Amino acid sequence: MFPSAFAAKGLWTTLPVDSPPVLRGGDAFYHSINVTVGSPPQRSSMILSIGDPGSVISSSDCFFCPGRNLFDQSLSSTFQQTQTFSEDVIGLGGVSVSGAPFKLYETWPIDAPITFDNGGFGLWVDAHNTTLQQRSILEAASDQGLLLNPVIGLILNPRNPKLTIGALDPNDYEGEINWVPALDDSHVDIDGFYGFNGSRIPWETPTAALSSVDFSVFVPNPKAYFADEGYSGQPLSQIVGLLDPPPGTSEFAYVCNTTTPTVSLSVGINGVRYPINSTDLLRQNGLDSPGDGTCLVGIANYSSVANDINGHKAALGVPFLRSIYLAYRMPTGDCPPYWGFAFLANTTASTTVIQQKPTSTPTSSDKCLNFPRPTSPPSNTAGTSQKNAKTFPVYGRPSHEQVPLPNVDQLGPPRLISNSG
Repeated sequence: MFPSAFAAKGLWTTLPVDSPPVLRGGDAFYHSINVTVGSPPQRSSMILSIGDPGSVISSSDCFFCPGRNLFDQSLSSTFQQTQTFSEDVIGLGGVSVSGAPFKLYETWPIDAPITFDNGGFGLWVDAHNTTLQQRSILEAASDQGLLLNPVIGLILNPRNPKLTIGALDPNDYEGEINWVPALDDSHVDIDGFYGFNGSRIPWETPTAALSSVDFSVFVPNPKAYFADEGYSGQPLSQIVGLLDPPPGTSEFAYVCNTTTPTVSLSVGINGVRYPINSTDLLRQNGLDSPGDGTCLVGIANYSSVANDINGHKAALGVPFLRSIYLAYRMPTGDCPPYWGFAFLANTTASTTVIQQKPTSTPTSSDKCLNFPRPTSPPSNTAGTSQKNAKTFPVYGRPSHEQVPLPNVDQLGPPRLISNSG
């Protein structure tokens, strides 16, 4: 379990997050960080998951594992295999976590996404289950006294995507952080969803899951939004089809061949309304788009993708997380976990929106949410972000936006390989 006091070593670090500049219909858009694993260190790219307590890494011995730079445990002098999980040194920028736990994939799970990359990095720390706590890399980092504060800050917005561990950088957000209890399974209490006209949409959603791997905002009945022009702000003629999702998808679609419709949706949390970026809700033409001149809308039916045994009916996926600054206060001692929400630095939101005040403040704020600000720069970062990578056209898809290729300059010149004897 975490120590009750803040860490003595006082480290904090920032890792670039690979974040796609545009979300397209049907295209995978996971967000990942580069870490190092083992001694000597081997670089690994891991998809971020704020709802998972554990992390997984693909072994170089794994059958059918996708990704690149798969981890070769035989080359690491610090690798250990226990009965329940693997352990090794994990490098998070300038913070090295000894004996960090993870699950080693030596056989590819049939239900894992093909875009899984080298592994997945779980950001959630379970407040009650000690077994799950022992699987957390962040728990290990705090337990070893490495971090200045038991917090992380996350930006998935492509303007400045990064994961900050051990501190909350005030340069990353505007206004104050709206702290609320982090419920079990990475859920949060919400006030509701609000449409174009500012009215609350009649969805019974007292809680919602926060998810960095769900591609849409999932709600009980999207038709209630699209069928009411007051909520959507768009005429019914803008919808593709007759108020039904296109075949093969759980998402609705708008006609977008001549104009770009605006998708208006906000989420209320503790008295503050956070608008979701229209550019992230409206998916440009991609692999699963219903046709040229149409754009999928990232508001989907929750029951079409999940049957939640706990009765939850909504999920705030990637479009929401790309619209806000997210903070997470890990559980330590007698301090429970908290989510923190704020507006991104350099946001286009109005001053009135930014200056909204939370309805309430947690009773344990002075004790659990009063973090010292960093007085020194973050520890050196590792890995390369797509933000500064060169971009290249996609073969066979001339209309597709160019994609970044990190570290392409490190490739040698092309070589001609002959098949002749």
